[in-house]
Amino acid sequence: MKLLIIILMAVSCATSNPTITPDKPIESVSNEARQQPDDIQTTSNLVLFSARELDMKNHVWLKPSIDCVHKVLNSKEFKDDLMAVKSFDYAPKELTGIDVLNRLNQAKTVSVRTYYKRFGSAIAYTYYDAKEIYLNTKWTRPVYDIVNTLTHELTHTIGFSHGDNYAYGKEKSVPYFVGDLASKQAKELCK
Repeated sequence: MKLLIIILMAVSCATSNPTITPDKPIESVSNEARQQPDDIQTTSNLVLFSARELDMKNHVWLKPSIDCVHKVLNSKEFKDDLMAVKSFDYAPKELTGIDVLNRLNQAKTVSVRTYYKRFGSAIAYTYYDAKEIYLNTKWTRPVYDIVNTLTHELTHTIGFSHGDNYAYGKEKSVPYFVGDLASKQAKELCK
C-alpha cells in the first residue's frame, strides 16, 4: 500500500516535459510588509477556476471539484493552517505561509482543461505563469484528490516549484504542502 501511495505521488507531477515549472526567484518580503491575517482578502475574489463547456459536459465530476477548490481556498480553516507555516522546502528560508497566501490572493483566473493520455503518467500539468491547468482524465478520482491536484498546480502557476518531478521527500514544498492541505480541508468541507 505504501509503495502504491509513493508511486501515485511520484506521478502526480510527472510530465513529458520535466521543465514545465521553472523556478522564478521569490521576492523576499520583510516582516513589516507582510499582510497580517486580518488584512488577507478572500481568495475567490482573485482566483477563479473555470472550465470549457465541453469539458464540463463530458466530465460531470469536474464542476463539483472546481466548486470545492473555491470553497476550500476561501475557508478560514485553510487560511489559518497555511498562515501557521513558518517555512517551506525548495523556497527561500524567509518564505512563510502568510507569503504563500498573499501570492495565492494575487493569482488570476485559471482555466481547467481536460485531456486523455492513456499511457501517460501525468495526473495534471501546467506551466509557470500559465492560464490553464491540464487535467488527465485517465484516472477516476474522488473530489478531494482532484482538489489536491488543482491546488498543487495552481501554486505552479504563481511561481512555486518542488525541484524535479519526483514526489518523494517533497511534502514540505509549497505545491505538495498546499495541495495536501487543500485535500484535507476538502474532505471536511465538500462531503
